[in-house]
This record gives sequence, C-alpha cells and structure tokens, in this order.
Amino acid sequence: MRSFSLTWTSEIDDDEAVVFVSAVHEALQVAWQRLPSHSSLVPPPEIRPYGDWFLQGVDPEAEYASFRWYQEQAMDRKRGGIDAQRFLQVVVHEPWQAETPHFDLSLLHQSLLGPGGDPLLGQAVRGAAAVFSIHALHTLSDSWRRLMLLRRLAAHYVGQTLAVPIYETRRGAQCTNVCALRPATTLPMLTAYAEQETKAEVLYCEQCQKELGQRLADIHFGMN
Repeated sequence: MRSFSLTWTSEIDDDEAVVFVSAVHEALQVAWQRLPSHSSLVPPPEIRPYGDWFLQGVDPEAEYASFRWYQEQAMDRKRGGIDAQRFLQVVVHEPWQAETPHFDLSLLHQSLLGPGGDPLLGQAVRGAAAVFSIHALHTLSDSWRRLMLLRRLAAHYVGQTLAVPIYETRRGAQCTNVCALRPATTLPMLTAYAEQETKAEVLYCEQCQKELGQRLADIHFGMN
C-alpha cells in the first residue's frame, strides 16, 4: 500500500498541523473500513508527516533538498503567491516518487494561485498529489471555525488524491451529496458545506465511502 507524505510550511501553527494530520488519518480510516470484503487483510495506508523538512548536510537551496525549495520553484513573485499547478508538477516529478511511489498532501500558508492568478483554496493531480492553503481561512477570527474548515479541506483532498469521486462510473460528475468531496471553490461555499456536514455528522457520503474503499483495494492489488 502506498503511503501518504504530509508536508506543511513552517508558518503553519501546531494546532493547524495537528488538525491536518488528524483529518488525513480520519479520512483514510473511513476509506480503509469500506474496503471490499475480499480485501479485509489489506493494511491501512501509512501516514508520514514530514512538515517543513530539509535534508541534513545538504544546501537547502539545492534541487529537491528542502520543502522550501519546492515553494521557491512555484513562487509567483509578481502576484505574491504560489502557482498551484507549477508546485504540483514539482511534487509529482520528485526523484523519490520513482524510488518509493507515494501520495503527497501539502498544506501552505501562502496564497495559492490558479491560471491567470485567480486565488484557489487548493488543487490536485488526481491519483497523485494535492496542495491546499490556509491563507483564506486566516481571514476568520474564530479559530474553531478555521480548524473545522481545515479538516474539511484535508478530507476533500485525500479523496482527490485517491481519484475519488470515480468519474468513470459517474460519467464525469462531481459529488453533490452532503459530503467532503463536494467541490468548494470559495470560502463562503467551503464554510456552508463544512457547517452542513458537521451538523449532519458526515465526512463522506455512502457512495464516496465505497469508492474510497475500492481505490485502496485497487492500489494495494496493483490495479491502479
């Protein structure tokens, strides 16, 4: 089973880092518990929290020598943020992917930028990696609400990293249920969805839970 590597910038505080790691663990537990019955002996995915890492004894400015180097490669200095697509390309082409295939989830404090410089909450290369930012969440004064939204973002991008929803079976449709895999592109939308899901005590809908379990089984048995 491929592991999940978790990275975050040094500006992410301890509470945010704990929620990030805990939310990924929670999401993967939900997926693991929905494995098809014939896959009951499949171990849960390992989570590897690296944080703001760097290689010991190596110049941090050297290629792939630190998490800060990744950010520098994707920095759009003119617009003052991280180019999400460029950042993800750096991640998916890192040398350790060839050595030890894994999934990547990155949490940034900087603004994430899409094509044309539009602000993003996050972006994914489905089936491989995702990056999301707490930048917009820091406009909220309520710390509990901020952490609730972070949990929801993390759960959403765990699913995207596992390529759920499975578009092939849904004819390209997004999830529209009360579920963390509903796409939310703005802070008000993210807030409304997270509040609805929290009130309903739902992380993922039934269909997405099944698909998450199926993805883990497919990955373990080499079908993906």
